Amino acid sequence: AGRAETPRVPPALPRPSRPPTRENRLSWTSSLRVSVVAGAMCDLMWSDPEEISGWGLSPRGAGYLFGGDVVEKFNEVNAIALIARAHQLVMEGHKPLFDETLVTVWSAPNYCYRCGNMAAIMEIGDSIDARPEFVMYEASPEQGDKKELNQRMPDYFL
Repeated sequence: AGRAETPRVPPALPRPSRPPTRENRLSWTSSLRVSVVAGAMCDLMWSDPEEISGWGLSPRGAGYLFGGDVVEKFNEVNAIALIARAHQLVMEGHKPLFDETLVTVWSAPNYCYRCGNMAAIMEIGDSIDARPEFVMYEASPEQGDKKELNQRMPDYFL
């Protein structure tokens, strides 16, 4: 039997020259131009929250699993209250975790015409301190036979 592999802690994202504030956070974030094939941005895109402590290996084969303690420290260091993320199917359309300090939003209803999931759009009010609201929707009524598309769709999209 082999030994369990200890996950490495992912490298830190590049830090801005000054800590982000509410005013400059978006301009700093939108100025990032980093490859998502490898490195910190790849880890950010493919990592998923999980009810664990610290970091873990991701079953996706890329990125990591991270727990509520990691989210709490990230939010504190970056002076934010909520991480909004996507890129992970959630059947309910949106899924808050860790005392609502992180939310995953999925906006593709009935993903690949076969998952049967709901979808959501997150609405943010005028105040940065306002709690987000979610508009929920489901797939439109069937429009023809999706059998051919389902046969072509690789399972790794699920």
